[in-house]
Amino acid sequence: MSDPKYECPYCKATGIYKGTLEPPSIGVVCNACQGLGHVSFSYIKMPIFTERKRRDDVKWVYLEISTRRGEYIGKGVSVEDFYKGIMPAK
Repeated sequence: MSDPKYECPYCKATGIYKGTLEPPSIGVVCNACQGLGHVSFSYIKMPIFTERKRRDDVKWVYLEISTRRGEYIGKGVSVEDFYKGIMPAK
């Protein structure tokens, strides 16, 4: 039996993090779950992960953003490609 997986508390099981630096329609791969939408442990009560959820407010996903410059690192992918399993490249 495999260990349970929990919804990532940072991206709410979407795999995409959207904070204060990201402009409208842009998100970055969640650093906590590496874009999977789930984590293998939880210190807080989180729902069991069943499937990755979709975000309607994001159109492009980047690997990460430089907090010093506000620039995106890597080549972005469309949110449709991201949910097909295509990850942004460095």
